[in-house]
Amino acid sequence: DIYPIIYPTKTSSIWDGYKAALTYRVSACTMTLGSQPLVQTFLKQKYGNEISQWTGNRYQSTATHMISGAIFGVMETAFLPLDRWKLLRQINNTTPFFDLMKQQRTKLYVGSSITCIRNVKAFSAWFGVSDIVNQHFSHHKQTGPTPFYQRVITSSAGAIVATVISNPADVIKTIKQTQSDRLDGQKP
Repeated sequence: DIYPIIYPTKTSSIWDGYKAALTYRVSACTMTLGSQPLVQTFLKQKYGNEISQWTGNRYQSTATHMISGAIFGVMETAFLPLDRWKLLRQINNTTPFFDLMKQQRTKLYVGSSITCIRNVKAFSAWFGVSDIVNQHFSHHKQTGPTPFYQRVITSSAGAIVATVISNPADVIKTIKQTQSDRLDGQKP
C-alpha cells in the first residue's frame, strides 16, 4: 500500500514544506539568476584582459561565467536559514520561520561549509557548461535572438552537470542538518 508512504500521517504529505521550498528557491534563484549576468558583464569589463591572459581568448567567456557562478554560489549560502526552514517543514516541523530563527540561532547555518563548497562547484559548472554548449551552437552562424530550444538545451546541460557534481555534497549537507536535530533529542 503506497498511501502510508505518500501520506505518513493525516496532516503530513509529500507536499509538506512546499511554501518554504518556494520561498527559499525563488529568493535564491532570483538573486543568483537575476544578478549573474550583471556580475559576469562586470567581470568582463573590469577583469577581461586578466582573464583572457589567464585562460586565453577562447575561454574568456566560459571563465567569467564560471567565476560569476562561484561568486553566487558563495552568496547563496546566506539563504541557508530558509533552506533549514524548508528542510524542517518537509519533515513535519510546523514552526513559523521567525520563531525558528529565534529558537535555532546557531543551527540555521549547520552545514554552511559543505553548502558553500557544493554551491561553488555547482554554479561554476552550471554557468560554465551552459556557456560551452552555447558557444557550440554559436559556431553554426545563426543570426537573430537565441532560439528557445537552444536556451533549453544549454541550461539543461549545465543543470545536469551541476547536479551530478553537487549531489554528494547536498546529501552530506542534508545529513548534517538533520543530525543536529537528532543530537539534541528532537524529532527530525
